[in-house]
Amino acid sequence: MSVDEAEFLGCSRAAQKRREATEREIEVARELEKAQRERAEEAEKRVQVEKEAARRLRRHAIVATGAAVAAVILLVISVFLNSVANEERLISRNSRAEAERARADAEKERQFAMRQRQIAEDQLLAVQSLAKRANEAEARANAAEEKLKALSKENQQGTTPQ
Repeated sequence: MSVDEAEFLGCSRAAQKRREATEREIEVARELEKAQRERAEEAEKRVQVEKEAARRLRRHAIVATGAAVAAVILLVISVFLNSVANEERLISRNSRAEAERARADAEKERQFAMRQRQIAEDQLLAVQSLAKRANEAEARANAAEEKLKALSKENQQGTTPQ
């Protein structure tokens, strides 16, 4: 082989090596591009997942806020109803105490009325007894008057000339 041929062969081999190196570089570049594309796709997927998670979190936050507002409203209502119930309980106690006093007063009035009735019955019996005695006394007085008249007539007849 001549020098030119050897040089040509050397140049060919060097060119071949450069081509192979370039092809390897191109292949590495393609693999790098592919890896970067895959990473970009994965990053895009992560962004989408994070957006979806953020949307769900916002929805949960809205629901939680609604639940908290409802709980506060229910708390206010329960405090109000408790206050009303306490007032009603106080009114009920006062009414019960007033009813007990009224019952006690009614019992005293009933006992007083019973005593008054007994006094009235006793007085009626006394009046009836007095009336009976007065009738008996009047009957005795009438009988005595009749006797007096009869005696007076007898006396007048005995003293008159015959």
